[in-house]
Amino acid sequence: MPSISPENLPLLKSVLLLTLLAHFSLLGVLLGSASAAVVLDAFGRLDRRRHWRALAVELVVRTMPGQGTALLLTLTGALLLLGVQLGYPPLAPTGVFWALTLVPLFVGLLALTAYRRLLPREESALTLVSGLGAAGILLGLLSCFLLCCGAGLLVMPEEWPMVGAMPLLFLSWSGTACFLQFTVLSLAATGAVVLLLGDSAAGGDSEAPQFRLARQIGATMALVFLLAWPPLMLFGLINLPEIALGTGVYGLAAAGVGAAAVAAIRLAEMLRRGEVRGGRFLLGLILVLFAIWVLGNHLEREAAISELTLAGLEGIGKSTAPGLEEEKEPAGESEGRVVFERICTTCHRFDEKLVGPPLKAVLPPYREDIEALKAFIRQPVKKNPEYPAMPQLGLKESEIDAVARYLLARLDAAEK
Repeated sequence: MPSISPENLPLLKSVLLLTLLAHFSLLGVLLGSASAAVVLDAFGRLDRRRHWRALAVELVVRTMPGQGTALLLTLTGALLLLGVQLGYPPLAPTGVFWALTLVPLFVGLLALTAYRRLLPREESALTLVSGLGAAGILLGLLSCFLLCCGAGLLVMPEEWPMVGAMPLLFLSWSGTACFLQFTVLSLAATGAVVLLLGDSAAGGDSEAPQFRLARQIGATMALVFLLAWPPLMLFGLINLPEIALGTGVYGLAAAGVGAAAVAAIRLAEMLRRGEVRGGRFLLGLILVLFAIWVLGNHLEREAAISELTLAGLEGIGKSTAPGLEEEKEPAGESEGRVVFERICTTCHRFDEKLVGPPLKAVLPPYREDIEALKAFIRQPVKKNPEYPAMPQLGLKESEIDAVARYLLARLDAAEK
């Protein structure tokens, strides 16, 4: 698999950070705007409220992608996957994951391009137009969900020994929280865009029904989803592994809550007075929240993946882990050695701290109680708050017995 030299790794991370921000913020506005337009168009046609449909058309014409935008967003998605493949080779996305992430994204954006062309035509059937819009939205969200699931795996290095490559779908609460935060921010940004459409009539007929509706709907949408974002961010923090947390993560979370609160208070006051304006400022503030969300994910990943962790991950897939080649293998423990090198060496070394503690420091209490060691391997329990919880290894009983005997034999050999 391709890799990147250590001196170029900071540059790669900076490019990834900017690509994440551009990809998710632009895609979020497009998907959120499409969702609002589908709903407005349906209500406008069914209830014969032409100003609802007029607003849907205005929203789609100004925000929906052309073929160039579809290609650009697919390219940024590919750059994100390539960045993972270069920076974290043990988790290199499989060809299936590439296809399931990028193909739905490109097809979905093409569907939204067709939706943009058909919606303004009065003769277009509601079923066809709404179907294209809904298909584009769902395919775009599928791509985002898979990317967020991958982000959830990146902050959980204790799970990495179980995956030689990124799995088809890795479900976790942290990945789900990441996706929900993206969705809520996208809808809040959509509210700001709708409000901006109402602002754009300030020099013309600002009291036309569609522009009054735009200001009311936009401000309400932005307020509701800005209030929904902080609880989801807290949900994400609660479900992060301890090694992914730090002062920077908490500081960004506090800044995000403060910015969302300021915007929500301002919107609530404008709605109370009936004088709703300021779509440009609101959209800028929500883009700042997108930046806080992306930077927070970056800091979580940096906290979870230390240099020692990456050094250990280089041993995945090798017949022998780094630092073990010259050690004498205890007699009769070949099966245990194979299991240890295949499963354990990413997180553990005998003489140094890695993702897990040095085995030389934690094995002695088990010297006279191999059954207790086997029970721990079978059902790991978190004992040291300085390290992440050891995941379930899914080993057979014969493998558990072999690796336990191998570890204790290695301990005895190392102390002689």
